[in-house]
Amino acid sequence: MKISKKDFIKFFNQEQKERLNSLKDFLKGNIETYFKQSNQATQDQTKLFSYMINDIIYDFVKLKKGLNIKEENNGYDINYKNILIESKITKANEKGIIKSWTGNKASNKVPIHILIGYTFKNERIDSLFIGIIDTSKTSGWKHDSLSNSSYSNLDFTEKEAKHMHILIGSVNKNKRKNALKEQFITEKI
Repeated sequence: MKISKKDFIKFFNQEQKERLNSLKDFLKGNIETYFKQSNQATQDQTKLFSYMINDIIYDFVKLKKGLNIKEENNGYDINYKNILIESKITKANEKGIIKSWTGNKASNKVPIHILIGYTFKNERIDSLFIGIIDTSKTSGWKHDSLSNSSYSNLDFTEKEAKHMHILIGSVNKNKRKNALKEQFITEKI
């Protein structure tokens, strides 16, 4: 059975509506207002939404392919026919642009990554970017060698971005002179 982007978006929107309504009930109000109270609103929202987004993807694959791909482990989240995949999720800026994904040292344990970006407006995820890349074909995760931080960034040059298989969204052809990194654009859903 072939899986279409249209089918996934329809499923995603149905599932997110149900799950976000439960979250609103739990928070006793507006989701955006709740996260604005935090000093780390973007990080807190992304952590929470990463569970929801990943679970919707797991449920969709189980429904359409009959496979249970969820195998959250140290360094990966998905086991698809013995291919280990790490999922990374980030919140795009207001224009739906993603410049990089943030990870930790565990992000380097498997080369295949599903990279997801989203925007959240009017109490719903209103746009998505989903791409799959083999980071062994890129310069991979970059650590700041001058700090003791355990965090790293994953971003791509134009040449590296060509290795990404984009399922939803697009690459912004960065037309700025001497632009070193590509930007990725979410797609309205």
